[in-house]
Amino acid sequence: MDRSVDAVIIGMGYVGLPLAQEASAAGLSVIGLDVNPEVVDGLNQGRSHVDDLADSDVVKMLGRGFFATTDASQMRRAKTIVVCVPTPLSSDGAPDLGPLRAAAASVAEHLQPSSLVIFESTTYPGTTDEEIRPILEAGGLLAGEDFSLVFSPERIDPGNQNFGPRNTPKVVGGHTPACADAAEAFIRGSLTRWFVRREPVRPRRQNSSRTPIAISTSRS
Repeated sequence: MDRSVDAVIIGMGYVGLPLAQEASAAGLSVIGLDVNPEVVDGLNQGRSHVDDLADSDVVKMLGRGFFATTDASQMRRAKTIVVCVPTPLSSDGAPDLGPLRAAAASVAEHLQPSSLVIFESTTYPGTTDEEIRPILEAGGLLAGEDFSLVFSPERIDPGNQNFGPRNTPKVVGGHTPACADAAEAFIRGSLTRWFVRREPVRPRRQNSSRTPIAISTSRS
């Protein structure tokens, strides 16, 4: 199996596309995956559809080897898969997890051993462990053993000229300490130098927030 791609980023919106830009600028090989063929065609022709990137930025990405696709099987080639799909509010005011579940099912279909899977989509505490992990593990691979599973919520503020992906601290929750280590290595290699790390908490349902085992800040 060809595992030569550093990252496949799912969802080429206001979160995923800037992430792809930063990762490709850092020298990583990046593929953008989106279900919208018009978005994919536009990106491959050097056109940006988000305000924070100009067409010239996309052209530079293409020059570094980036391309967009609707072909989910490209995930089989990736060492890291980052999910940045939207979670719009449903009629009851809670996040609509439909797109997130669909993305997780697609990842599960193509998931390879030793992969790092990072979910950045905005959602409520417990979603990764209670909703996403069972979908990913349905094929037989186990999080924390066969692949690394991480939640690192997106913190993009569209239109903000002072803070973007590279200088905004990231929060990471790993299914295991080793999962968090893998995510930190990827983030440090592709994005920010400022970092906020949260150690994993054993799965349990709570009415409020989860209590972290440890929180530390660091700067490389």
